[in-house]
Amino acid sequence: MATNSLVFNENACLQSIGDIAGPLLESIDAHADTVIDLSQATRIDLSILQLLVSARRHADQIGHDLRLAQPADARLTTLLDAAGFLTAIVPADATFWFHGDLPQ
Repeated sequence: MATNSLVFNENACLQSIGDIAGPLLESIDAHADTVIDLSQATRIDLSILQLLVSARRHADQIGHDLRLAQPADARLTTLLDAAGFLTAIVPADATFWFHGDLPQ
């Protein structure tokens, strides 16, 4: 059960969530460690944030790890903030989204 990396394409949004969710859950189930690369995703919306939160919970429940390849960039941070994900953020969420270093 090695690490598996998934690269989300430019349209990581509700329109493509069906194409993203299946491989993501399959990777979590099949690999102890799944890494999500959002560097090519130019369109990210709330549905992807919700999918990642749900996928993290699933990974935790089965003893696997889900993480981002790189910390949230300014665009993703803006979306996280607008969606309320940064209100009273807990350490585990800060580690997931920002690799522990909260934006200033």
